[in-house]
Amino acid sequence: MLMSSLFGGRSSSAPTDAEMRGPSAWLYDTTGGTKRTSSGQGISPDTALSLSAVYASIRAISEDIAGMPLKAYRRLPGGGKQVASDETKWRSDYINSDVNHNDLSNKSSNPDMTNMAIRSLVLWWAQLYGSGYTQIIRDGEGRAIGFNPIHPHRVRLVRDTDVGSFYVVRDPAGIEKDITVFEEDMIKIIGPSENGFIGNMITEYGAESFGIYMAAERHTGSFFGRGATLAGVVSFDNKFESPEARKLYRDEFDRVYAGAGNANKWMITDSGAKVQTLGVNPEDAQLIDTLKFRIEDVARWFRVPPVIIGHNTSTPYANIQPLGQFYFNFGLKPWAIRVEQEYNRKLSPDGGLFFEHVVDSLMWADPKTRAEYHNLGIRGGWRTPNEAREIENLNPYEGGDRFRVEQNLALLDEDGVPQQANTPAPPARVGGSTDAVRLAMMPVFVDAAERIIARESLAINGKKNPDDAWLDQFYTKHRAAIVSILGGPVNSLSKLAGVSEGDTIERYADLHIGESRRRLASGDDPQAWNIDRPAWIARRMTDEVCNG
Repeated sequence: MLMSSLFGGRSSSAPTDAEMRGPSAWLYDTTGGTKRTSSGQGISPDTALSLSAVYASIRAISEDIAGMPLKAYRRLPGGGKQVASDETKWRSDYINSDVNHNDLSNKSSNPDMTNMAIRSLVLWWAQLYGSGYTQIIRDGEGRAIGFNPIHPHRVRLVRDTDVGSFYVVRDPAGIEKDITVFEEDMIKIIGPSENGFIGNMITEYGAESFGIYMAAERHTGSFFGRGATLAGVVSFDNKFESPEARKLYRDEFDRVYAGAGNANKWMITDSGAKVQTLGVNPEDAQLIDTLKFRIEDVARWFRVPPVIIGHNTSTPYANIQPLGQFYFNFGLKPWAIRVEQEYNRKLSPDGGLFFEHVVDSLMWADPKTRAEYHNLGIRGGWRTPNEAREIENLNPYEGGDRFRVEQNLALLDEDGVPQQANTPAPPARVGGSTDAVRLAMMPVFVDAAERIIARESLAINGKKNPDDAWLDQFYTKHRAAIVSILGGPVNSLSKLAGVSEGDTIERYADLHIGESRRRLASGDDPQAWNIDRPAWIARRMTDEVCNG
């Protein structure tokens, strides 16, 4: 039998969710979702969206979470994880396609909406109404074949001791009968909650704050809409000769000076007119400051830095990235975790798969910072060049799937003394084999290549939309720089290896310039060249010198 209420409705066996929150919540429900505030404003989800800071905050969180890919993973036996894109697919007549869990979470799950549209919509509802619902459409074998978002106003949660929790979904037109959706078939995203089953409606708890904001906006509109807001008053010693003359003067005054567009103008007149200046009411003068504070207050409710919603845009550029990290950690991450855990619970209850957002797509910085980040990963041995290129939406290259580490890295024993790991071969000695000499000189060539690429990318990125004439002039000078930078390493390696350097540098300089021009023509970002080109240049040059 029913032991707890139809949350959001009434039941004789237990209090409703509204009653659990007190008389004010009951009044909120009986007035159609609008809560009257001490400022005289009625606040509901619909009226709150007319406030730009509320709309922008909800939009930022819902779109930024939905914009991050949500992928299905499986855990590997030796540790780590792998995208479950190779999971066996099954037929979905709902979206007319073959699908698996990764497809449904990351690609397509509804015949009429994109995945981003569905996920941003459900998060929009969750923030505005406290809860967002998506029905899992299943086939005859119980496999998920699609998602169908359902407006929170159509959903009631019922908790029953015999069958557990389920949802009663009504037809919005009131024509069809209510349908029942069981707990395992409903993805429910809730925000902060008093009971753990239904999220708190922010327009109820923040009604007073939002009401002051709305009152301030309306007062501001009234202030500027009154028109005829002059910088002074013009008076005359004598009366007008007739009512018609007064009306003519007033009509001309309204035509020239009335309206928000003519506010704070001075009127020019003659005939002994006296001018008296008027100041703005101090209460009206504080409107802008009041609105600024209300915007910051709304941002506090949603845990969004004001700069994210377009407020306080004078924030120094150096502070933007820390604010972005704050926004992710405290504004987005809690919602992302709610989504991931609910997907895990409903789509893979046996734990065979788990779902995670790919946050790199959101936390990305400028090209220079990205290149430095990738370079650290490649040199540190925890990212391959092809992995970095995939993140930058670049095609892989042969050999780019192998991990690399700095050659001088070593393990430390308990006393902090460097020890060689896995007993590698002894370091190359001057005058040793060609391979040993080539290996010993590799870091020198990598350093030279990085300087060549850094000089090149800095110059090109500093020139907005460089044309062919500018590039011709630059690469003429850059060719000489390439020859100069590589001259020392090539000369040393050729002597150590006992070979002649010949015209190796000149041939490579021409090859390098041709490759750079080709990449620029295909739209490559020069800032990303530092990811894979230095290692390739070092290998190429040492091979050219040692093998002729």
